[in-house]
This record gives sequence, structure tokens and C-alpha cells, in this order.
Amino acid sequence: MKLLTCIILNFICANAFSQIFVGQVLDTENRPVSYVNIGILEKNTGTVSDSIGKFRIDLSSSQNNDILRFSCIGYETIDFRVDNFKDKNKTIKNVTINLMPRIYEVPEILVKSTKYKILTLGNPIRKTENRIRSDSELGSEIGLIIRPPRKNTVYHLRGFNFSLADHNFETTARINIYNLDNNRLPKDIILRKPIYLEIPSDKSIITVDLSEYDIKVKDDFFISLEHYKETEEPQNRLKFYGILKLLKGKKTDCLMRTTSQGDWKYLENVEVQFNIESVIYK
Repeated sequence: MKLLTCIILNFICANAFSQIFVGQVLDTENRPVSYVNIGILEKNTGTVSDSIGKFRIDLSSSQNNDILRFSCIGYETIDFRVDNFKDKNKTIKNVTINLMPRIYEVPEILVKSTKYKILTLGNPIRKTENRIRSDSELGSEIGLIIRPPRKNTVYHLRGFNFSLADHNFETTARINIYNLDNNRLPKDIILRKPIYLEIPSDKSIITVDLSEYDIKVKDDFFISLEHYKETEEPQNRLKFYGILKLLKGKKTDCLMRTTSQGDWKYLENVEVQFNIESVIYK
């Protein structure tokens, strides 16, 4: 009986230091910012704001020294140390976060020739016995490192293709494209505007036109699909056909994280069937 009492008291004490913060993300003109990634860096505590910027996040006292990040394509990222965030927002049910629009410098790339070559980068698409299931938490992502064969060559990204397994429901996703850090983990999103995708119920191979986004890369990059929006049926999670990669101790090029701002994990022995259609000019 004493042991049970101690367990209950410890549970109550642990939760007494947890606070749920509810608020809204706005821009500098107090307009709502949709689908902002909000979370503790590399700690798998996070969420995504809704279509009018509303959010709620549970922060415990054990996270006081961690970094809480608000990030969204088209806006400057804001970081708070959790204890400072709590001190600043005593009214926990009415938090307001203002994001500043980001100004992008567009590098000038001179195309000297009209001759070009089309390359498909990534994994081929085919039905296999291997299936990879995505996560259902807001902000969860799964993706693939793409390795262009010629470094320091400009690749114009024209299309994105992926395959779905056992798919029979409508849903949405956000496409993110990142550069890589020194550890070959996704670092910064290189897009200047978000790419939202409506996925129909009657297709297993999805093709996305990227030409309007004017995306250019020179080095290895990472492309992912993110679960950014609440669905009516939470159990409807995307499932992908996988490609078996027996690499004998080496990491695959497929990574996944469970929520916004969480830590990336490599999948073992299997990769998603993602590929990119790209153009290089000769």
C-alpha cells in the first residue's frame, strides 16, 4: 500500500510541473500564420499550428533548459529557452507569437545554353513486399536524401514522385526540402514558399509538379512529406512501398522524425520510394 501511495504521489508531483500553453501565431501585422512548426529541439515534443495559427503545447519543468522553436517557410525562425518562454507568457491560455516575414536573397544563376538533360534522382518506384508506415503526430516527417551525381552542378527540380501502399483515403501533406548539416541530417528548409499537397484516395503513385517553385540545388539534399494538419480519422496514416537496402552497418538515406522540431532517425535496411525529376543545362 505504501508503495502504491508513493507511485501516485510521484505521478502527481511530476505532472504538477507541467503546463499547457494555448495561443496563436501571427505575423508582424497581426495576421494569422498557418501551419507553423512548434516544438522542443530534438526532444520529440511538438505540434503544428492550425489554419488560423492556433496552437497548444504541453511544457514540463524538466524541459526548462531546452529550446522551443517556432518555424515556418517564409518567416524568420524564433527560438526561446523554455523557462524564458514561461516567464514571458504568464497567461498560459492567451499566448501570442509574432513571426517576422523573411526576405530571401535569390542568387543569380546564368544559363548559357538551351541544351539540357533530364535526370531522375532517388529510388525507383515499384510494388514490393516492404512497407513503411508514417507517424500520426502533427509535424511528423519521413523522407529521403537525394544524391545528385555531379557536385557543383545546378539541378533544377521539376517533379517529385512517390508511391503509396494500401491507400484508400483522402489526406493532405506538406513537402519540405532541406539542405544537410555536417552529420548528413536535414538542416534548413531551402524553399521560399510552402508546398501543400492534396492526396486523393484512388491513386497509389503521386506526381507533384515542382517547376513553379524554381528550386535549384547543387549538393545532396533531403526531401520529405510532413503530416501538418489534423485529420478526421487519425488512424489513417500514410504507408509507403519500401526498397530493401542491406548495407552492412552503413546508414540508409531514409530518415524519419515523430513531431515538429524532433530528432531525426535513420530507418534501418529500408528506404521510401521517393524520386526527383531534375534538369541540368549543358
